[in-house]
Amino acid sequence: MPTSAASNAKRFAYSGMGNTLASDGGTQFARGPAGDLVVLQQGTDKRLTLSDRHGDVVGGLNPADGTGVGVPGRVDRPRH
Repeated sequence: MPTSAASNAKRFAYSGMGNTLASDGGTQFARGPAGDLVVLQQGTDKRLTLSDRHGDVVGGLNPADGTGVGVPGRVDRPRH
């Protein structure tokens, strides 16, 4: 008999033969040629990732409308 935790389980998908995560069951991840995370997609929401010099993701940019989300989650609108 499945438990509630088992019924909420998500499938992880990996890119190629390595252990590079491509999907966690809710979000898809795309990487550049050097292996850096460049795009996140959750449903129809797509974000280009913004990383610091250590490679940590510190924000995202919506390519469709130019809005950005940074840590701590503040939405920034582009200035025209």
